Parts: sequence; C-alpha cells; structure tokens
Amino acid sequence: MGDDQSPQRGGPVPPAPPPVGDLDDDLRTTLRRMNQGRWVALLVFAAVALLGLVALGFLAYQQAGRLQASCHFYRDVATSPVAAAPGAARPGLLGVKIVVDSREAYARESCGLLPPPSVALLRWAAYYHLHLLAGAVPNATPAPVADTLRLAERCEDARWR
Repeated sequence: MGDDQSPQRGGPVPPAPPPVGDLDDDLRTTLRRMNQGRWVALLVFAAVALLGLVALGFLAYQQAGRLQASCHFYRDVATSPVAAAPGAARPGLLGVKIVVDSREAYARESCGLLPPPSVALLRWAAYYHLHLLAGAVPNATPAPVADTLRLAERCEDARWR
C-alpha cells in the first residue's frame, strides 16, 4: 500500500489541513486586498463624480452666458420702434412680426420685464392679427391685441393728464 492509501477505506488519504496560523495569514492577505480594492473603487468613483460635476458646472456657465446674450439681443429688438419705411403707408408684416416675436422670446426665456409695448406696435400687431403676450410670465397666454390696444390707449391717455 502506498502512503496515500487508507487501509480502512481503500481510497486516497486526504491531505492534512494546513496549520491555523497559515489560514489566518491567508485570510488577512485576502481581506487586505479586498479592502484595498474597495478603496481604489471608491477613489475612482469619487474622481469620476467630481469630473462630472466640474463638466456640468462648466456647461451651466456657458449656457448662462448664451442665455444672457440672447436676452440682450431680444431686448434690443423688442424695444425697437415700429414705423413705416419712408414712402410706405404702413410698416411691413415682417418688421412687426420680428418685434412681436422678440418680445415673446424675451418673456418666455424669463429675461425680465420689458417696457409696455408702444401704441404703434399694438396698432400694427392688431392690424396684422398678431398676438402679444399678456405679460412677462413664461406661461402666459397671448392676449387679444384689441384688449391690449385699449389698455395701452388708456395708459397713453393717463400719461398726458
């Protein structure tokens, strides 16, 4: 019989268990590697999250600048006077529509408050059946121009009193 044969069972003899001290050392090494892996994973996650926050902040900063630029543009166009070209009986539809749409874009982008529309703008918007926003509220519904024209005429009358 060989050394690995048990006389009673007739099969191979199982190896002797390692000493307890060796098992503890192997367990400590394994746990140390696992903890190191957890810390590395946590640091990688934190670095990616920080990078994402920095990128998000940069994009928000860029968007704020673009929004401010568009607000300045819309304010300049929305407050421009509506007048007929020399020799024309009335201003063109395109010019009035550009001013009306600029006022709406300014209001819907929450850029702030615009001065009330001029009487000429109200008159020509009504003539071309264009709707002006009721106010500078982003969810405002268009008010009928005739009602707004009457309100503007009352404001003009009050200014001269």
